[in-house]
Amino acid sequence: MIDYGKITIPRRARHCFHGQEPFTSGAEYVSLIIEEPKDLIRQDYCMECWNHVQSQLPSKIYWKAKLPEKSEGNPEELSHNEKVFALLRESDDVTTCFVLALYLARKKKLILRQDLEEAMIYEVPETEEMIVVKKVDLSLLEETKVQQSIADLLK
Repeated sequence: MIDYGKITIPRRARHCFHGQEPFTSGAEYVSLIIEEPKDLIRQDYCMECWNHVQSQLPSKIYWKAKLPEKSEGNPEELSHNEKVFALLRESDDVTTCFVLALYLARKKKLILRQDLEEAMIYEVPETEEMIVVKKVDLSLLEETKVQQSIADLLK
């Protein structure tokens, strides 16, 4: 059994794995994960190359994405989201991490890349960082306690 909290997915490359063209702002691409015995290998393809090589590749773990356009955000909102990101990275509590990841995904600060049986893999579009979060059954949560716990941690 894989401990999803220990998975490290490499960052997105700056160029296409097959054609070597650099990725540009707003471009669509496909990221492919190849599982090696002790490692994960990431290969990123532009859409044109992906259409040519997709049927020849062994892995079933891949996702399509688009590079973010640079935009100015509300500084107050950004500082709050930065606090949430920091808490997500620092927290050891599975429930807290799961709820924060859902919040950030709803705010479009995280993008769901793979929904596995026991975990979800998200990407931070600005930094291309991959975050693995274990799943929690939402029906079992005591929402007021979770809300209060997260509010206390964000103060």
